[in-house]
Amino acid sequence: LAGGVSFNGLSDDTLFVLAHILKHENLSLKEVSRTTSLPLGLCRNSVKVCLERELLYKDERNRYMVDLKHQYIIIKHLKSKNFIYGN
Repeated sequence: LAGGVSFNGLSDDTLFVLAHILKHENLSLKEVSRTTSLPLGLCRNSVKVCLERELLYKDERNRYMVDLKHQYIIIKHLKSKNFIYGN
């Protein structure tokens, strides 16, 4: 449990989805599927899990973005798993 956030049991696909949403700042579900080349159903499930764990936030336009209160710990975790690179 890092910073009140649990990454336990998250699949690589879910981390991949999370990394893509972080990289693009905000995406719709269809955009998540298109940018990751993963099936829409898998993306929907990954986004649902991330929303339940407060890793993602959904705005009024149905766009998903990394929850700001956990952004630092999410970036740190994704870097440690080599899903994102750089600063």
